[in-house]
Amino acid sequence: MSKQLKRLLYAASLFFVAYIAWASVEVPQNTGHAWHAPHVTQSLLLSISGQNSRAIFVAGERGHILKQDGDESWQQSSVPTQVLLTAVHMIDDQHGWAVGHDAVILKTTDGGASWKEVYKNIEEQRPLFDVHFSNLENGVAVGAYGYYLYTEDGGKTWNDKLVNEEHDYHLNAISQNKNGDLYIAGETGHIYRSLDNGNTWDTLSSPYEGSFFDVMPWGDSHVTVAGLRGHLYLSDDKGENWRKVSSGVQTSLNSVIQLKNGQLLVVGHAGILLLTDTKFTHTWMYQLSSRKALADAYEFEQNQILLVGEAGVNKINLCTVFQLGTVIGCQYGQ
Repeated sequence: MSKQLKRLLYAASLFFVAYIAWASVEVPQNTGHAWHAPHVTQSLLLSISGQNSRAIFVAGERGHILKQDGDESWQQSSVPTQVLLTAVHMIDDQHGWAVGHDAVILKTTDGGASWKEVYKNIEEQRPLFDVHFSNLENGVAVGAYGYYLYTEDGGKTWNDKLVNEEHDYHLNAISQNKNGDLYIAGETGHIYRSLDNGNTWDTLSSPYEGSFFDVMPWGDSHVTVAGLRGHLYLSDDKGENWRKVSSGVQTSLNSVIQLKNGQLLVVGHAGILLLTDTKFTHTWMYQLSSRKALADAYEFEQNQILLVGEAGVNKINLCTVFQLGTVIGCQYGQ
């Protein structure tokens, strides 16, 4: 199979859910701003972010960005685009970023009430998949065919560079640990690491040739990657060596988060949720009855999880779902 055909098949699978959502609903005339939809919490939502505060943000189809502050209902933000948004990243309570198709990059400085478009490049025909800022000035957005944009002035200017001059694979996710080490998960098993805030990148030895859709570093040296066909790997030495974590599933895994108790929660296609123990030697699986694809997760209180994906935004209690009692710090009656 040719390299180009593989890319086309990969792109088709990556955006299949988005295509179905767009094709099945009549889209309002494009006015340049996101349409305020009556059932927006049930629309396709792909990313969720919060910064240890009451406010939580989600982003998805047709430029939708939603905000929930504590127990209040979800409110739709004013957003100057109708493209599919693939990621949202809040730096603090007031400042945040979102990226998506047409290489759109959006910025908020008022706690997500409104968003401003700071970059767009339709001619590139390369969507952006993820965005991460180390601070208010320095950020990176990554996407299809090696698309890598960085800013050092808070988004006023963006520059293009190559993570690896020999590679132009899709860059699917970017994340950073507490020490400032950056990691990128990519197509065909590619994993990249930067120890100097993105100035230079190392291509790590990969444990798998299939695509990875998320990377999650934590602590001083731990890194987890997740991807196609249930593949889940853990490194304890900054990605130099990897060990496989048995997931027990064959479906794609899209997002990994670390819970407040130290365990990992992984979500994926077909409504799959995986929970690991704190030593990452065992996993438990639960499948939502809807079997709708899950794109991302966020723990807003211990064992209280918000999920986003094909069915919009949903809330679950891990104690109720997994019924593992003290294994995940639950008390009877929770």
